[in-house]
Amino acid sequence: MIAWHLDGFSSNENAEALEMRPPAVRQNLARALLKEALGLAPGAPGGAQ
Repeated sequence: MIAWHLDGFSSNENAEALEMRPPAVRQNLARALLKEALGLAPGAPGGAQ
């Protein structure tokens, strides 16, 4: 989902491809971006493995 976002796909396009509702896609994306910003994402320096 993050990769698609970075490639320029909209939340509506992601939602359609993943068979999800757009608000759910936006919420999941926001959570993932927050975890990445806080260094909690897998692979982030000092983050969870």
